[in-house]
Amino acid sequence: MMRALDDAFKSVQTLHAPRYPAAVIAVEVDPGQVDVNVSPTKTEVRFTRDGEVFSAVYNAVREALMAGGLCRI
Repeated sequence: MMRALDDAFKSVQTLHAPRYPAAVIAVEVDPGQVDVNVSPTKTEVRFTRDGEVFSAVYNAVREALMAGGLCRI
């Protein structure tokens, strides 16, 4: 999800692009599709369908930036 957020910010020409964008992203996924045992500290998770999660986050961030008038392609 962090990669999708970073890539979405990099893919558009923002007026004041933050170097390290911050976001709150709510994702609803079937618990059976998530592996929370990737790291001992539970700071990382793995999605079974990671490509779909990436695309959804990437597109949502780009659309939000454009809708808010914060960027142009």
